[in-house]
Amino acid sequence: MTVVPPRPCILPARLHARLDARVRDAVYACVAMPDGGHLLGGRFGAWAGVAQAWLVRLGADDRPHRHQPAAVDGAVCAIALDAVGGVLLGGLFTHVGDTPRAGLARLHADGTVDSAFDPRVEGTVLALATLPDGSTLVGGAFTHVDGHARHNLACVSAEGRVDARFAVGADAWIDRITVQREGQVIVAGGFASFGGLPRERIARLDRHGRVESLFDPNGRAWIPRRPLRSSPASPVLHRIDRREGTR
Repeated sequence: MTVVPPRPCILPARLHARLDARVRDAVYACVAMPDGGHLLGGRFGAWAGVAQAWLVRLGADDRPHRHQPAAVDGAVCAIALDAVGGVLLGGLFTHVGDTPRAGLARLHADGTVDSAFDPRVEGTVLALATLPDGSTLVGGAFTHVDGHARHNLACVSAEGRVDARFAVGADAWIDRITVQREGQVIVAGGFASFGGLPRERIARLDRHGRVESLFDPNGRAWIPRRPLRSSPASPVLHRIDRREGTR
């Protein structure tokens, strides 16, 4: 399997201004927390007095929060919040706290590990997105999730079970997932084929996980082969016509 290096994310302007370039380039994921702070994941060391690496929670003042999440032992490449206040983590780690977790984990709102959520990923998780029904889409560079064959895209339930939907696969990594208002899902990455159909680096799936045949904008010229340096609000995936995939 091709090893795909995680990509730095685009930080909120105030954090970007406060961090030097070396630190910014080591942050791969950033989500806003309900209290106005942020949760950051990446490949960084101890953060301003916080002993743990890879994952840190900042308060609204951009200083380390007094309540930190469980420590991880490897890079965190993707973070998503679910509808009940939990935090989903994806990346290159094997443990969260003292709990074995293979690249995918869920934390409770208090930062402790959800013991019931344990779908094991054989590979690297690079992207996460939650669906309205509480399930989570997982993108990356992997071959199996919890023993089920899944090629770089999978859907797992809130309990961590692999969903039969979104079983179509890509022939290379996925590092960007956007869920649209109507329920369709846009994915982007390094692939040239998706679900057996030619798709250059971008594809759209319906709410059941099937590739939409009319959506084929061809991202060869405008989506880089390296993992996208983009945030959840990136305009890259919003410049696309909803119906036909034209730009």
